[in-house]
Amino acid sequence: MSLIVKKEISIAWKSGTPVGTIRVLDGTLVSSRVEEGSGSTNHNAFNGDNSEHFRIAITVEGTAKQYGKGSTIVHINTAKDGFSFFLRDVSSTFPILIEEYGVLVTESSDRRSFDQVKKANRLKGTLSRLQQIASEPEEDFETATQHVREMAGPTWLGLSRDMRIFCIGERLDWIEPRFHYIKVPLPEANGQAFKYELVIGQGWGPTERIERRLEDGTLPILRGLIFDNEIEYSYTAFVSLEKSPLTKETVSGTDYLVADAHARGNMLTAEQQARYQSVLPDEMNKTEETILFVRVTARNTALVPRYAFFRTFWPSKGIAEGSAAPWSFESATGFSKYSNDDVFVVSKLNGEPLSQEEVAILLKPQDTATLDISFPHRPISRERALALRHADFDERHAEVKNYWNAKLERAARIQLPEKRIDEMIRAGLLHLDLITYGREPNEALAATIGNYSPIGSESAPIIQFFDSMGWHDIARRSLYYFLEKQHSDGFIQNFNNYMLETGAVLWCIGEHYRYTRDDEWIRKITPKILKSCEFLLRWRERNLSEELQGRGYGMLDGKTADPDDPFRSFMLNGYTYLGLSRVGEMLERTNPSEAHKWKQQ
Repeated sequence: MSLIVKKEISIAWKSGTPVGTIRVLDGTLVSSRVEEGSGSTNHNAFNGDNSEHFRIAITVEGTAKQYGKGSTIVHINTAKDGFSFFLRDVSSTFPILIEEYGVLVTESSDRRSFDQVKKANRLKGTLSRLQQIASEPEEDFETATQHVREMAGPTWLGLSRDMRIFCIGERLDWIEPRFHYIKVPLPEANGQAFKYELVIGQGWGPTERIERRLEDGTLPILRGLIFDNEIEYSYTAFVSLEKSPLTKETVSGTDYLVADAHARGNMLTAEQQARYQSVLPDEMNKTEETILFVRVTARNTALVPRYAFFRTFWPSKGIAEGSAAPWSFESATGFSKYSNDDVFVVSKLNGEPLSQEEVAILLKPQDTATLDISFPHRPISRERALALRHADFDERHAEVKNYWNAKLERAARIQLPEKRIDEMIRAGLLHLDLITYGREPNEALAATIGNYSPIGSESAPIIQFFDSMGWHDIARRSLYYFLEKQHSDGFIQNFNNYMLETGAVLWCIGEHYRYTRDDEWIRKITPKILKSCEFLLRWRERNLSEELQGRGYGMLDGKTADPDDPFRSFMLNGYTYLGLSRVGEMLERTNPSEAHKWKQQ
């Protein structure tokens, strides 16, 4: 049983005429009285009736618990600027001072006013967190990076619209083919999926010097430098097509529903699942793979000869566990292949087939050695590997640069003085484009979020970023994803049982309309928009029950995030309000009567 304590505390307002009530949770309000100023109390109610200082004393009986459920909480309810505090936290040594509200909470034995406590705090040099931030010099990116954890993550490389991507380790020593989130299972390894390891240099020691950067600071072409004593290894990696020249027209993309099903947390209805199964074979049996091209060039910076070391990719369970599947290396061709003769890596050293999987080559001062690797997303036949062996790295590199730069040319141009942030705008745009999947040139697009499937709330800033950069067609097609997957009753739900997407999608459509004023498009999708509006209205009506008076009457209830909390949360209801508000705005010119109806909700 918790120890019961009785405590008399003072609540002082700097000015105004506070009127309100006192509610004690897990405790009892014993008494209340006016200590200073003109006004009155009536047990749990108080009323200050002039603009001078107003101070009340209340006696509360409650628990002495220092943490956890059952700790006594005092709620001060006013029409404006109400607040709450734990009874245990009231102290004359460290009074509770809420400067924004002009209120002080302390023990009754402490007779200081709000201004006196504030002055005492100033003399101590204490500042609130916001005051501390305001007093510090203007922040910049470089200074901020010195005070945060140093984090490194993998790099994703691929092509726009195509879910066949490659994950590259932060130390540039492994890659992992993926169908977006799903690791690629291989029949050659009994359906297992695994990483492929690469050795550059003598191996990892007690220190390491690795630099990574996107080409030109923005393009999805990974550049790296690895320093191994006097040998400097430069690393370049990008994704292109196996056979076709890389252009906007030759990238066909992945069906949005197939990509969606390969993202984490996805939700498909029975009808959507059936359609997914019907189109999956075509997506899994394309005649052309995406290829990860990797070039590693070793240069000797010493004044004497030094050895450079390479080992081409091999399927690995990890250093301790060895190879993940039976495979062999073919010295005549530089092929790494599985037992069924399918090739998973094509390697060349200085333009010729790599003659063994692991090599040490002596370099004279300033001499170089170049290892070129072509890595299909899935193993290919010997015939296709022989053709891939003739791919020219420099030509493919130039194609890839042109492909991504052409996308930036079609985007808005923003210049900021902070170089890092300036580059991140363009790099971020291309990265989001890389993981926005769908069939070209006109089908719906799945604007995924990291590993996850699209979410009406979290995909919204991605779609609005596309709009803000002038990519209105990409934004519109990304919105089509949600309309295509809309349930028959108007509900929109795509991720992990989240229930807030319907309102969020309507809001995002409204934001797109603000950019484009595309009335023709709005006319086309109005039936779907209204279906979702009616769904939200019915949802609200279910919550207009008498027992919810004072407990969320008329507010939508449902899960808004990962926890299974079916609450009447602000987020869910806020998105609903925003969505209906934007519908009223969008339909003003195309459907005035419906616009008026939804403006009134």
